[in-house]
Amino acid sequence: PLFDISTEEEEEDDEVLERYQSEELARGRWAKLAVVLPRRLVTVLVLQMLFMITYYVRNCERREDGSWVSKAMHLPEDLSFRPAQLMFGIEPRSEKIPFWTMPG
Repeated sequence: PLFDISTEEEEEDDEVLERYQSEELARGRWAKLAVVLPRRLVTVLVLQMLFMITYYVRNCERREDGSWVSKAMHLPEDLSFRPAQLMFGIEPRSEKIPFWTMPG
């Protein structure tokens, strides 16, 4: 024979049920969820959420009613192209007077 199942054949119903619950159903809900949801999808959704939160915190203001509106926008003082500043996130100096503000 390829394998021996004599121990399984001699088990009582209660023993079989207990072994089934411990071996097959013992995995937690999170482990089952990990099987159903692809890891890459969860990673993309978490990263998207983090980037969106960062965007709103850096570029918007929260109003009293709970809505988010854009901060006042200013033109840069110097329009020359500086790739090193862009790569390292160095903000160019901007004019004091905004060219756009949220109405209201």
